[in-house]
Amino acid sequence: MPQRSRLSPRPLSSWTSPVLRRVILRQGMAAGLASLGLSLRPSLAGQVTQPTSFDVETLEEMARTLASLPYVPPSQQLPETLAGLDYERYGKIRFLPDHALWHGRGERFEAEFFHRGYLFKDRVAINEIVNGISHPIRYDPAWFDLGDISPPEDDIGLAGFRILARFPGASPRDRKEIAVFLGASYFRAVAPGQNFGLSARGLALGSGENGAEEFPVFREFWLERPQQDADHLVIYALLDSPSLTGAFRFVLRSDVETVMDVDSVLFPRRDIANIGIAPLTSMFWFDPSYRVGVDDYRQAVHDSDGLLIHTGAGETIWRSLADPAQVQFSSFADHSPRGFGLMQRQRGFDAYEDIGARYDLRPSAWVEPDEDWGEGAVHLAELPTGTEFQDNIVAFWRPTAPLKGGQQYRYAYRLRWCDDISARTLARVVAFRAGASADPKRRFFMLDLAGGDLRADERMLDAMAPPASPRQLAAMLVPEVICSAGQLKWAEIKRIPAYPVASMHGMRRSGVALYRVGFELEPGDASLVDLTVRVRRGRKVVSETWMYRWTAKDHPRP
Repeated sequence: MPQRSRLSPRPLSSWTSPVLRRVILRQGMAAGLASLGLSLRPSLAGQVTQPTSFDVETLEEMARTLASLPYVPPSQQLPETLAGLDYERYGKIRFLPDHALWHGRGERFEAEFFHRGYLFKDRVAINEIVNGISHPIRYDPAWFDLGDISPPEDDIGLAGFRILARFPGASPRDRKEIAVFLGASYFRAVAPGQNFGLSARGLALGSGENGAEEFPVFREFWLERPQQDADHLVIYALLDSPSLTGAFRFVLRSDVETVMDVDSVLFPRRDIANIGIAPLTSMFWFDPSYRVGVDDYRQAVHDSDGLLIHTGAGETIWRSLADPAQVQFSSFADHSPRGFGLMQRQRGFDAYEDIGARYDLRPSAWVEPDEDWGEGAVHLAELPTGTEFQDNIVAFWRPTAPLKGGQQYRYAYRLRWCDDISARTLARVVAFRAGASADPKRRFFMLDLAGGDLRADERMLDAMAPPASPRQLAAMLVPEVICSAGQLKWAEIKRIPAYPVASMHGMRRSGVALYRVGFELEPGDASLVDLTVRVRRGRKVVSETWMYRWTAKDHPRP
């Protein structure tokens, strides 16, 4: 694998329905840009009409200069025949594969383009880099099957693009869609054999918080022509918003996983306290943990079922997701996080029973910082949805110190689109359920754990039979349950009798020892209780830390 390169050496202070579902320069600066062969407003799509030299320093200079100017949104001007398209008619527009970028050249990768219209009205400039020279890609209606839509007479530009890849052993025409860049700063990807699900964004600003959220946009892209049989593709992007600009570089690879090495340099126009770095956006409606008010034949509907965090201190946290009655925010303070992501753990078809959506094939997305991100927190926003057609989950990193206007900041990370990440030596939660207790004042919770070092003498699991010796005490599995309010009434851990694991938990291995932690919570007058569970053997933690937020509105008391 080629060595990762940073954006700058200078130190810095498929067309698929899920894609639609989510829905003046000072003289001195002008002279500087002119020396680079760029227009005064290089970010406005269609402005650069001639080939120009391009490298990472060029992009960084463009972002820095653009940040010193007042924000101008991308053009949304379109003929009414396109601006007024609805979901169905826009979905009938097809790109013709024979017009794909690099088609027929023998490269592993090809790029196909999205037409403007419907929700995707922003004009996005797209360029090809060949031997260090940027060539603008101009819209051609002949690239598309427009059906009964009259082709526009003018160059209306493009909305975005998708990347297709040919894998070893496949025929030259057998290419699979692996990534899509479409809409604001949204992008998504899949590993081979997966279906599109959750999305990533360049940046989030005020996501899920009070007040209007700001959506930065990728207003221009540069696709570097790959060498024949190259195992990676390089994509550059210029990000812009009222609050900041950014220079992004993506190195895309796809094998067992699809991996993006992301380098970004940000230039705030103002002080920013509500930024979200490496944001992920997903959907969670319901699963067996809670189905009140859900009338659906399926057992679960979600693109992700949990937030996974590997903290800088070495702790592994699994936060089960929810579809709350009200917007919920959670933050997990950390220093130098090792990784975080929105994961889809349940992998068996029978966990969903949806032959159309195939939620069992949706990817997980895992963020691995490439450097020390310092003090901050992983933030989780959960919004009420009540449907599978709206994203309602957002996760991102937020530094403790606000970004200062006029400064520049670097964030580099690896983004993995995969089934799962390599398991640590800890047991993990493979199932979570909750429901009413026999006592109407209480709620019952059940966690199933597997893997790691979960093994115990059955006699050591009986809380009513204390170990006979300190040695046995040290070998005893003990559930540690913490509630932020209310009262914990009891907790126990038991080994689950053998059964086909794959059929019940979507795990791909059978014969794995499973242990169940059960406990009851009496919330009393509390309207919100944060729950934390881990399993210890003596003083040693042998499981990840499970977290969940119970709310009275989600689980009403009688």
